[in-house]
Amino acid sequence: MTSVGNFTPTYDSNGNVTNDSLHTYTWDSDGNSVTVDSVGLTFDALDRMVEQNRSGVYTQIVYAPTGAKLALMNGQSLVKAFIPLPGQATAVYTSSGLDHYRHSDWLGSARLTSSPTQSYASSVAYAPLGETYAQSGTADFSFTGQNSDTTSGDYDFLFREYSMQGRWASPDPAGLAAVDPTNPQSWNRYAYVRNAPLTLIDPFGLCTFEYNSDLDGFVLTCDPIDGNGSAGGGGGGGGSGCRTTYFLPLDPDSLASGDDADADPQSGPGCGGGGSGQHAGGNSSGGQTPAEAATQYCRDNGHILNFKVPFTNITVTLDATATAGPIKYGTTNDIQTVIPLMPWGPPVGAGVGYTLKINAPKDPAPQLSYGIQNGLSAGVFIKPDGTHQGSVFSFGLGIGPLYTLVLPTNNACGMMANKKN
Repeated sequence: MTSVGNFTPTYDSNGNVTNDSLHTYTWDSDGNSVTVDSVGLTFDALDRMVEQNRSGVYTQIVYAPTGAKLALMNGQSLVKAFIPLPGQATAVYTSSGLDHYRHSDWLGSARLTSSPTQSYASSVAYAPLGETYAQSGTADFSFTGQNSDTTSGDYDFLFREYSMQGRWASPDPAGLAAVDPTNPQSWNRYAYVRNAPLTLIDPFGLCTFEYNSDLDGFVLTCDPIDGNGSAGGGGGGGGSGCRTTYFLPLDPDSLASGDDADADPQSGPGCGGGGSGQHAGGNSSGGQTPAEAATQYCRDNGHILNFKVPFTNITVTLDATATAGPIKYGTTNDIQTVIPLMPWGPPVGAGVGYTLKINAPKDPAPQLSYGIQNGLSAGVFIKPDGTHQGSVFSFGLGIGPLYTLVLPTNNACGMMANKKN
């Protein structure tokens, strides 16, 4: 963008906007906006904003295990909390308790707020690119579910800032990997949701989701970070970074959809599927059923921690887990069966704790462990050829057998999505 009216925007050497006439930015070497206007920002190792500094007044940001923004804090004092509810609603709490409810449209934008006494509080409308109008009362701005918590008119998406000009303040970090050669809109690394803001959302600032009425949720067709494409649904060749039918439910009940996905989402290179090669079709190699998509979503977003060690290929995840008899359950909603190989003390285990995985296989794999599940144990993942990959450590409070084989059994999210089949 070379001009906004009579204003000429400025950029740094990495293509990040430093002044777009509405806001000024400075950036670190990772592409994080360390200041927006006069607010100083701090980011964690996962490149998430975790603290705001307004002339010495600090606000910390707390995230839920799903990665969504949960609360704003000042030390140990609550500033504001956001609790998602069914039907696209959100309960907003302040230090005084429940303050109001947000009621959102199909994109997740908060159009109406109501009081705890079920009376009208405020309303606002959004133009396609997020500009607000027709405001009544003290509106609570939230465009596609993203808040304007740093400075007015600038929405805080998880990995990028957006200031209502139809453009991100920084280019897509995936670079050319985000480009679909058949879709000219994808070549612009700054464009918001490929210039289709009435049907697409981008909750992370990285890749677009399209609303699917059959699933009552949003579908992501391509994940440039993943880098593994495959053919799908009876048409369409494999390509770089294709993942069809990645499901983002509008509310928990939408996981119960009993039909296979039959969407026609905006797809990227090589996204296979039914007929046209862009359908998310049935059970073919590239498509996923709602159960498979829901399972994938919970496994990708259920970790307490999930990161790659800088300058290495080492991946690390941390989950909370609980064991009761032969069943082990974790925050990714995976259900595992614990089989004792050498009983010690009680023949079955019980306890709660954490499971740390290093270089774990992408898909669930059997684990051979030594020690007490959820007490203190160490093990490895067993590959189909009998070799091992990665390491797994459990620690917490528990009792159980000494040697165990932990087998992946099912995923609760997939079971919920499949319960009507």
